[in-house]
Amino acid sequence: MIKKILSSKIFTVFTSLIVILAVLSIIGLDNKRNIVIDEIKGLEAKIADITSNNQHIEKFLAYFKSSAYLEKEARMKLNYKAPDEKVVFVLKDRNTNTVTTNSSGPLLNLSNYQKWWNYLLGK
Repeated sequence: MIKKILSSKIFTVFTSLIVILAVLSIIGLDNKRNIVIDEIKGLEAKIADITSNNQHIEKFLAYFKSSAYLEKEARMKLNYKAPDEKVVFVLKDRNTNTVTTNSSGPLLNLSNYQKWWNYLLGK
């Protein structure tokens, strides 16, 4: 009886369908697995980026807490100077006149080709 069931066409079709469904299920799971792996890689990249940003922020915080930063801010905003320093102010003179000279005075009356001729001949 079992030999008859195993050799029947219905059993062959039924087992073939089960095998096909199992293969399709495995393929579908593989696609989902690839999607999950891609998402994990993206999340790991974000984690690395955030970790890098946190390290930069920690460096900034350490700098802001340092005495060098406090001294710099005191110098800039409160005009702080150390007791052994001398302060010198340098002001720009606003009354200086700039003199412009026109060295190409005689060339103004020449035509373009004459200017090129003089330029090429070195005159």
